[in-house]
Amino acid sequence: MRKSPNKLWAFGPPLSLALLAFAYYVKVPAFRDAVDKRFPWAREHLAQFVPEPTVVMIKDPANPAGTDSTPPNPDDASPAASTPGAGKKKTKANSIPAPEVREEPLTMERFAANPALWPKKVKLRKTIEFPAVLNGKVVGKIQAPPGTEANLRKIKDQQLGVEFQGGGAWVPVAETDLMDQVKITSR
Repeated sequence: MRKSPNKLWAFGPPLSLALLAFAYYVKVPAFRDAVDKRFPWAREHLAQFVPEPTVVMIKDPANPAGTDSTPPNPDDASPAASTPGAGKKKTKANSIPAPEVREEPLTMERFAANPALWPKKVKLRKTIEFPAVLNGKVVGKIQAPPGTEANLRKIKDQQLGVEFQGGGAWVPVAETDLMDQVKITSR
């Protein structure tokens, strides 16, 4: 004969979900902010379990003596900072200057190797002949006049693989406005 299971097992899944939500609230600031916006009572009851963020002091390599040359932090003048024991957890970190970043000039080879930099379309500067395509079959030729926008598909050896109305052609870079667009986007 089989025994009926204990009815307390029904509390297991909801209890585990509540415990998981509590852990997320304590550890994940974005989750905590979302919960606090929807349920203001959560901050009142659960904020006591959230640890204060710790600040790590990093020595400035340009100032090895450790003298503080940074202006005073306005947050340090708050009443909470003047209470006993409040200064023990917080320390002020020295500011570290940002490293100098030198941008290398954008060469055609580097540009061609990174399709994320390519514009979707280029304008033609000369009349270009494309194959006329109908239902996937070449049925003739079509002339695209200057100023026509063509879809950029490939870049290889100073040539652009462009598509116009289903037909493709290789066009020299100089016969398009690609270099003008690259100058605009590289600023």
